[in-house]
Amino acid sequence: MSGRRQDDTLHEFLAESEELLETLHQNLRLIERSPDPSSVAPETLNALFRAAHTLKGMSGVMGLAAVADLSHSLEDVMDRVRMGKLSMSRPLIDVLGDGVETLGRLIASSSSGQAGVETASIVQRLRDAMAAEPVLSPLERQTGIDPEILKVLTEYEGHRLQENIKAKHYLYEIRAHFRFDDFDKALSKLTAKLQTAGEVITTLPLSGMSSKDGIGFTLLVGSKRDREGLAQVVADDPVELVSIGGHEPEPSKAAPAQETDAASARSLSQSIRVDIAKLDSLLNMLGELVLSKSVIAQIAKDLMQVGGFVGTAVELHKAAQALEHRVYGLQEGLIEIRMIPVAQLFDRSIRAIKKISRDLEKDIQVITSGEETKLDKSMVEAIADPLLHLIRNALDHGVESREDRRRAGKSDGGTIHLSAAQKGNTVVITVADDGAGINLAKVYQIALVKKLAIADKEYSQKEIIDFLFQPGFSTAETVTEISGRGVGLDVVARHIAKLNGLVEVHTELGRGTSFMLTLPITLVIIKALIVRVGSQTYAIPISAVSESVMVESRQVVIVGRRHVIQLRDHTLALLRLGDLFGVPPPDATDDRLYIIVVGLAEKRLGLVVDAIEGQQEIVIKSVGRLLQGIPGIAGATELGNRKTILVLDVGALIEEAIGQKTSVPLAA
Repeated sequence: MSGRRQDDTLHEFLAESEELLETLHQNLRLIERSPDPSSVAPETLNALFRAAHTLKGMSGVMGLAAVADLSHSLEDVMDRVRMGKLSMSRPLIDVLGDGVETLGRLIASSSSGQAGVETASIVQRLRDAMAAEPVLSPLERQTGIDPEILKVLTEYEGHRLQENIKAKHYLYEIRAHFRFDDFDKALSKLTAKLQTAGEVITTLPLSGMSSKDGIGFTLLVGSKRDREGLAQVVADDPVELVSIGGHEPEPSKAAPAQETDAASARSLSQSIRVDIAKLDSLLNMLGELVLSKSVIAQIAKDLMQVGGFVGTAVELHKAAQALEHRVYGLQEGLIEIRMIPVAQLFDRSIRAIKKISRDLEKDIQVITSGEETKLDKSMVEAIADPLLHLIRNALDHGVESREDRRRAGKSDGGTIHLSAAQKGNTVVITVADDGAGINLAKVYQIALVKKLAIADKEYSQKEIIDFLFQPGFSTAETVTEISGRGVGLDVVARHIAKLNGLVEVHTELGRGTSFMLTLPITLVIIKALIVRVGSQTYAIPISAVSESVMVESRQVVIVGRRHVIQLRDHTLALLRLGDLFGVPPPDATDDRLYIIVVGLAEKRLGLVVDAIEGQQEIVIKSVGRLLQGIPGIAGATELGNRKTILVLDVGALIEEAIGQKTSVPLAA
C-alpha cells in the first residue's frame, strides 16, 4: 500500500473511530442519567454493543491489536448486558466509562506512533465485572405463542421476549403479506410503525405461500398498548393482528428514554461525516467571496458619489445588495455545518470530573445546562484544554474535602455546574463550584512574596484576582498530579485571548467560585468595527465591543499614573492605540476623543482612536512570521477598498493596559 493510500486509510479510521467513541460516551451518559440503569432501553444497549463490535473489526483490519483486544472486552461485557446475563449497575457504568476513556487514549497513541497506553488493568476490571454476577435465571416462556416460533428464536430474541413478559407487556403476532416487487420497502415501513408503539422482537417468513401470492411474514411484537391501540397504528396496512397473551403493563420509567433513543437514532441516520479540512477550504473560498462582495459594494458607492443615484450606479447598488443577501445566507449555512453542541465538550468534561474526583476522594455532583448551545467545532476543540484546567482547579482548590465541608455546615459532596448560553455573537461558558471560594487575603500575601503587589497599597477584589493570572502564580502548598505545578491561570487567559475571548471571575469566600469564558461563536468570518488612528486603519471584533463614546479631553484624569475617565459609575482605563503601535497623531488637534469600550464587567478598557469608519464583515488571515507574537495583533484582513489592515487582539490589549506601569499620553 502506498504511503498516501495508507495515510488516507488511517485518516478514515480515525474519523470513524471518533464517531464510534462519541456514540459509546453518549449512550453511557444516557444510562448514567437513567433513574434505574438496570431497565435501559434495548436500543441503547444495542448501540453500545454495535459501536464496540465495529471498533473491534476496524482496529483488527488496521493491525491495532491492543485496540482490538480492549474493544473485544467491552463488546463481551455489553453482549452479556443486552442478553440479560449481566445487570447494568452504577459500578459497571464506571468500569465501562473507564474502558471507553482508555480506548480513546489508546487509539490516539496507536495512530500517532507514540508510546502505548497500559490496558491490562482495565481489561482485568472488565473481566472481573463479567465474573462478579451470576447468569440471571430465565423466566418461563409465555404460553400461547406458536411453538414453531419459539424454536427458531435466537438467544437474544428469546431474552427480549422474556423482558417483555417481565414488563407485563401485551404480546402479538402480526401476519403481513406483500408483493415480491416491493416487499422490502413495505416490511421496513411496517416495522418502523410498530417500533413507535413497542418492540419488534423477531421477524420470520411465513411458510405455505405460493410464489404468485407474494411473500408473507410473522412479526412478534411486545407493546404497552392493548389490541385496540395497536390496531390503530397498523390500520392502513393489510395485516392480521393476533393477541397471544400479556398483561396490563405497569407504568414504566424507562419509556421516555426509549423515545429519546429512537429520536437520537433517527437524527444520526440523517447525518453524514464531512472532513473539517474540506469545510475550511469552502469557508476560505467564501471568505474571498465576502471580500469580492465588499469590493463591488464599494465600487457602487463610488459611482453613486460621482454620478448620483441614477442609471448604472443604481443597478450596480441593487446587484450588490442582492449579492450581499445571498452571500450572507451561504455564510450562515456553511458556518452552521461547522457548529456542534457544547454537549460533546461537557460530556468529555464530565468524564474528567469523575476520574479526578475519584483520585481526590471527593464526592462530586455535576450539573449541566445549555448543552444545546452551539459553537464552531474548531472553537470547541480550542477551549477543551483551558476548560479542563479550570475544572481541575475547581476540584483541587475549590471544592473542599468531606471533613472541611462538614465543618462548614455543607453537604459531604460538592457540586460543579457547567453551563453555556449564547449572547448575541458570543457564547458564555461557565465553570462554577460551591467550594470555599478564593481566599483573597492569601492571594495578596503570595503576591507580596512574589513582589507582584505593593505593601500598604489598597487593592480591589478584581485587582487581587488578577494576580492569579500572572505567570507561575499558584496558591497550592503542595505539588499534586492534579494542579499546583506552576502552570496556572495565565495559560488559560492567554489561550482564551488568542481566540478573541475573555475570562471573568466571580468568587465569594465560603460559597464558591465561577469562571466565565466569553467567546465568539466562530472565528471564520466575523463582524468588526473599523477605526482610524492617525494614517492607519484597524479592525476591532464587534464581539469584544460593548459601546463607543465621545468625550472631551478635559474629562480625562490621571489616577495611579494611568489615564482614566469616569464612565457612569465605573472608572475606565484608557489606552491610545497610536502610542501602542507607534502611529503619529493627526496634525489637526481635536478636543474630543473617540473611545471604543472593549471587554466585559470589571475587565474593560477604553481604546482611544481618531475616527470610527463603520462596521464590516471581515475574514481574519494570518499575519505571517514577521508580526507573529506581537501583543495586540490577532491577524489581518482586507477591506472593500482592497486595503489590508490589522485585526486587534482585544484580550491582549487589555492585559497590556493592566500591566502598564506608566501613563499613556493622549495628545501630542
